[in-house]
Amino acid sequence: MGATFTIVFLAMWRPDLIAATMVNVPLFDFSFTSDANPNSSFNEGGAQRVSCDRMWGTVGTGLRMADGTPVYDRLNAGAMARSLEARYVPPIIAFSGRNDSLLGWSEKIPFYRAMRESRAGGTFFWDTRSHTNTATAGAWWPMQDYAYVYRFRANLSFPALSNCSADGDPGDGHAAVGDSIGTINGFVEWAESVEDEPDAWRVILTLRDLTTLWGPVVRAPDSLTVDVTPRRLQRFRVGEQNPWRVVRSSDGAIVQSGNIAADTIGVLTIPAVKVFRSGSQLEIGQRLVTEVGAETPPPEHSRPGIAPVPCPLLGECALMIEWPRSGEATVAILDVAGRRVRTLFRGPADRGRQGVTLDSRGLHGGVYFVRAQQGGASAVRRVAIVD
Repeated sequence: MGATFTIVFLAMWRPDLIAATMVNVPLFDFSFTSDANPNSSFNEGGAQRVSCDRMWGTVGTGLRMADGTPVYDRLNAGAMARSLEARYVPPIIAFSGRNDSLLGWSEKIPFYRAMRESRAGGTFFWDTRSHTNTATAGAWWPMQDYAYVYRFRANLSFPALSNCSADGDPGDGHAAVGDSIGTINGFVEWAESVEDEPDAWRVILTLRDLTTLWGPVVRAPDSLTVDVTPRRLQRFRVGEQNPWRVVRSSDGAIVQSGNIAADTIGVLTIPAVKVFRSGSQLEIGQRLVTEVGAETPPPEHSRPGIAPVPCPLLGECALMIEWPRSGEATVAILDVAGRRVRTLFRGPADRGRQGVTLDSRGLHGGVYFVRAQQGGASAVRRVAIVD
């Protein structure tokens, strides 16, 4: 079942094995039988519904698995997300079509709601694609860079985002209701160098513009708010009370602060974090918020972060690098064989965000890699260049 079983449900069943997923036109709920599109194959009487009934019984029958779990609860990604609320769901980046008559559109709405209410995060895009014309009618096709998931690791924590103020409106599942092209959490990005220590958790959040199939860039707002839940924690210990603050990257000003307790299941969520185009640093934990005016040295293994770049790239663009510490650094373009074909920057870099011009002129069209390196740590981002 491709994106549906192999990736979405495997990530739900074994989050310890899956770092992150990116999926195209998946199904999230095998028990959904009432899609607003009468041609949906999973509606009652549809070909896929008949196949499901033969394998697992009808939805109304409610057969159970050997461990007592209702089979269609295990085949409902929204229900799985709610069951994992005290744990985590690996980041899911999904592209869906409002005109997908095979899998339907209506079943996406309760899944989006379940992911938001269980604070599971995820990044979701939808447009007017059907199940098969994703490359020609998928407005978000340029955002489907599958190499993007290589920034995640199964042993690295991440910020799960919810209730973003810039989210689009997916509607109620009917074709004429809601935004025809939209995203949930799509405008928010974070640096890969998340600090996760016993007494401190820190992440740098930024905003990104989005590219559509037809060229125009969907510009992110100047600022937004989003709830942030630290997930897949490795070392940070959530306390009874957790001091936190938000520092604006452009000038170091503290724009928000507080002290918050985890909920009854031990999950900590910082509400309405302000994120600016220049970046915001969310800091949680006694050590970080008490070191006012002092630079907190990150772990030595922290890697640089590379913001997304237009794909494909024609000409030049501004490339944003997040350096985890101060020191000598290089930014280079490599070909697919790993050979350096151009050096974009070499010299001392200060901790924080730095802009570098990524100029592709003079390079033959094809796939390249941008590598940011500082000390023994590096980060790589894939870029497709057209000449």
